[in-house]
Amino acid sequence: MFKKFKRLSRKRQIFTIVITVVIVALVAALLYQSFKPDPRPEYQVQAASVGDIQATFDTKGTVESTSTEKFTAAAGVKVSSVNVAVGDRVKAGDVLATFDVSSIDGTLANYKGAYDKAKAAYDKASGSVSSAKSGIKTTDLQISQTESDISALKREIAAAQSANIKNAENAKNYTEDQLKALREQLKNGGFTEDQIQEIINSLKNSTGNVDIEKAVSDSVAAKQVKLAQAEAQLTSLKTQRAVYEAQTDETMSDLYKSVMEQKQKDYESYKEIYDSLKNGWVASADGIITTVNVEAG
Repeated sequence: MFKKFKRLSRKRQIFTIVITVVIVALVAALLYQSFKPDPRPEYQVQAASVGDIQATFDTKGTVESTSTEKFTAAAGVKVSSVNVAVGDRVKAGDVLATFDVSSIDGTLANYKGAYDKAKAAYDKASGSVSSAKSGIKTTDLQISQTESDISALKREIAAAQSANIKNAENAKNYTEDQLKALREQLKNGGFTEDQIQEIINSLKNSTGNVDIEKAVSDSVAAKQVKLAQAEAQLTSLKTQRAVYEAQTDETMSDLYKSVMEQKQKDYESYKEIYDSLKNGWVASADGIITTVNVEAG
């Protein structure tokens, strides 16, 4: 190749070199473009800070109200007037329809009567429970007092029966010291002052022999009568307490309360409808009438 190159004229040599260089340069450029590395990324350094992110979204659609108002008419009521039609725009306070409620006055009264009756039954049952609880407290106090009285009577009777009192010849043979000693003995035997005085008087008023044992026995018999009466009273009190205890069971009271609450709910619900009809249907807010299913007449 070099030999052949040497034989070329100078002008052709230059052209060949130029062409070769150009071609080589083009080939080198193509190779460089094909195999050159990706450019290095550029970075921008900035200090971080805390702030709010704001974004605005644009959208389109149909706006539909989720708030609706429905009116209910009671069966048998007369429609006096209908002031709106489907599609009408109304404002809050507009009267939509009016009614004559005279035909349902009796129905409202029946609901009220049923509620009043149920409430009276509940009040009575509830009052019975409250009264019974109060009765138990009072009866318990009476039982406690009666049991205390019975215990005292039993002690007095036992003491009187064990007292050792001798017969006296007559009242005139008793000296004041003897009467005093007798009084003390009777007192220790559980006798009251009235009972002791009664025995002493019987001794003083006697003209013959006085059986003191009999006088004591008579006093014991009186105590035994009182004891029997107290025991009977105690039995009666315990029976009464059992009755009160049964009346404190709130099962029936709760049942009456449940019935009363249901009757109250029924009455108030119907009265709400009654009042809305009596006052006329009134729009509570601005809106559009979508349905009308009542007619005047």
